[in-house]
Amino acid sequence: MSSEAVKEFKVNEYITLKLENSKTIIYVAGERFQQCKYLLLNITVDEITSLNEIRSIDEAAELHNKWNKSIKINILPDIEFWGHCSNLQVWYENNYDTRILHSNLAFPLLKKLTELGDRQAQKVFKEEIAKRFINGTISVKRFLINEGYLLNLNNGELETIFKDQKLKELDTLDLSGCKLEEILNYIHQIDSLKTLRLNSCNLKSIPDSIFKLHSLINLTLDYNQLETIPNTIASLTSLETLSLKGNKLKSLPESMCNLKSLRELYLSYNDISILPNLFGNLKSLRKLFISKNSIVSLPESICMLSNLEELTLDRNKLTQLPKNIGTLTSLMILNLGNNNLKSIPNSFDNLSAIDNIILSDNQLEFIPESLFSLESLTFLKLSRNKITRLSDSIGLLKNLDLLEINSNLLEDLPKSLGNLKLLCTLELENNNIKYLPDDIGDLTNLYSLKIGNNKIRELPNTIGQLVLLDELFLNNNNLQTIPESIENLLNLQIIDIKNNKNLILSNSICKLKNLKKIYLDKEQKEKFSDLLGCFSRNKFEFERIED
Repeated sequence: MSSEAVKEFKVNEYITLKLENSKTIIYVAGERFQQCKYLLLNITVDEITSLNEIRSIDEAAELHNKWNKSIKINILPDIEFWGHCSNLQVWYENNYDTRILHSNLAFPLLKKLTELGDRQAQKVFKEEIAKRFINGTISVKRFLINEGYLLNLNNGELETIFKDQKLKELDTLDLSGCKLEEILNYIHQIDSLKTLRLNSCNLKSIPDSIFKLHSLINLTLDYNQLETIPNTIASLTSLETLSLKGNKLKSLPESMCNLKSLRELYLSYNDISILPNLFGNLKSLRKLFISKNSIVSLPESICMLSNLEELTLDRNKLTQLPKNIGTLTSLMILNLGNNNLKSIPNSFDNLSAIDNIILSDNQLEFIPESLFSLESLTFLKLSRNKITRLSDSIGLLKNLDLLEINSNLLEDLPKSLGNLKLLCTLELENNNIKYLPDDIGDLTNLYSLKIGNNKIRELPNTIGQLVLLDELFLNNNNLQTIPESIENLLNLQIIDIKNNKNLILSNSICKLKNLKKIYLDKEQKEKFSDLLGCFSRNKFEFERIED
């Protein structure tokens, strides 16, 4: 120890700690190496029992983060300095056991000492890498991979690590974001692995060793640089979930259709233009996600997926659907938004389990009667098509909770709309609607009504029956008055009336005691300022003022 005990502490001939400007600095062989960043974990006495099983500082740090009690402790600099000195001294006296320090300090320091010729460091460096990769937490494993420490081991040493019984007992391994390099060549040694995640690893191909993991159930390879899937994918006969989102795939091998156990397949954000003809062989498939690809048509065999429950094909280039798509009788969610569909097959009426259909952003001009027989349907989106009319049969969808038909060519609405007693959300914005039927008042469960950007001149008095209504959008119409019955909408919190040039408001609006926001244009703000003074400013706002 130097004469200035509170300023400098010598651990051994290589390591010295110095207190500089109230910060503890580590010096190695006389050169500044690293500042000590923190000393203590703020763990309460009651939680000490949870630490009995902790085998390293890394585990303690992870547990500390899990408890989310990262409270900064103010420690006098010289006291903190001596704490760091004690930690480094104990580390040295225990033969550089990397469990005693956090990995992001222990391994860089041990590597530096090895390079400087510290015999003890040279003796244990590789041993510590192997030991911590086998026994350490997943964050330690990632650290050793990403910082290149495993590359200090030769092929024989790497093979020995991956044959270790503790690694072989792993059932889940998440190396997402890691710089894997040669490491994956040995991963087949962990033959008990059931879940493997290799997202964002910059992989350009799938290593052959992965196809030897015959117990693998879940494989995730999202956001890599994969352009092809090899035929050997079929060797993963136990696979139930396969995720390949965000790659550069243009096609799939026919052999993938032999994955008889596959239940979930995620292929979104690729450039796939066609599916294999034998795709229907995936009999166990429950979920299929192929959003944001380039698919023009679907193979007829897709209609053989009798267990399929969710099919997501939005943002593709589909112009038509297989005629027998109605044979997918287990289907509950169907998303076909953002395609080029002009019609829907009549077999839709066989989708008896369907709950959710999205057909927005297509080229549909009408809705076939077959769709209106889907009694289980609760969620229907048809916005941004070319639909000119709604059939009276819309009233048959008595379990419908949400109906969106924005941005179409509708001019009127059928009276049967009032039969949708369970409807909570109705959106009909950006059409050519001139009036609402009186039956709209029968939608007594309606929570949100959006009919802005139409040509509506007046509202039916029955609108006052929508007593659960929370938001009402009437903007950009030709309204001249609002019915007095609006005073009954005591749950209304938001109303949009801007850009109705000849609109006159009555005192009935002042009875909306829960109203919090009203959207007005600039002219309306001036025109109705006195009337709207009935609302207290602390709970009422003018919003979206148009210039």
